[in-house]
Amino acid sequence: MSSTSKSSRRKALGSLANETKANQIKILSFQGGKVSKMDCEFNIEGHLNLAFQSVDQSNYPGAKDRSISEIWVYKQKLKDWPLFPALYHAFVVLKIPSQCSESCAIWVSLDKHDDGITIQISRKKEDVVDMCHEHEREKNFEIIVQDKSDKTVNELIKFLVNSKFIEEGYSIKDRKHCKKFAKDIFDKFAETKKYEYEEQEDSAIDALLLAINSGAATILAALLFAVDMPLATCAAIGYSGLNSMTSTSKISKARDQDNKKEE
Repeated sequence: MSSTSKSSRRKALGSLANETKANQIKILSFQGGKVSKMDCEFNIEGHLNLAFQSVDQSNYPGAKDRSISEIWVYKQKLKDWPLFPALYHAFVVLKIPSQCSESCAIWVSLDKHDDGITIQISRKKEDVVDMCHEHEREKNFEIIVQDKSDKTVNELIKFLVNSKFIEEGYSIKDRKHCKKFAKDIFDKFAETKKYEYEEQEDSAIDALLLAINSGAATILAALLFAVDMPLATCAAIGYSGLNSMTSTSKISKARDQDNKKEE
């Protein structure tokens, strides 16, 4: 197994078990084949307005007054978790049409990762759907839910600025993850629908976290880094091992109590 694969899986484990502070918004705006990047912790509203204005090439209406017409939530499977369908990355895509022409429409994607929130703005859909951080997304994503929207760009900016997405950080066990982020945005900006990810998805994650944070972590880590085995398989084996050890321990304790009673 390559060092890159091991590093990727180690990072995947870390993002599950630990809480991180997503205290930064990363804005990527695409224009004329060039990408402008802004990492901002302060004056987020000003940076977002500037990014939208740089991409918008129509004078009327103004970029921040333009209406959002459609919204999607995409589901992207994670290559390090092939046997855990509950573990996937969710991100939001918005379409902002133009009165000029279809080619003047603006496309926006919003992702939440353990290192912050990424907002991509472009006049090309593929820039935000197929790419993230200038890297090609895994080609295993699908649309979960989509709807019309009657909100504006200005409302989107205000919502992002006034929300607690940045301060709350990123934590899977506390439900401060990409799916909750996508749900909050979709439910706010969709006209009629809600994004309801299944409760059993979080239950499956809880089971995996239990395996990671318990005595099964030793088994999990050994399998994970010693052999080329999918992470989810390792977790399942580790969790099964923990259950087996726990059951054995309970039986031993029961026998000890019976022996004491006989004495």
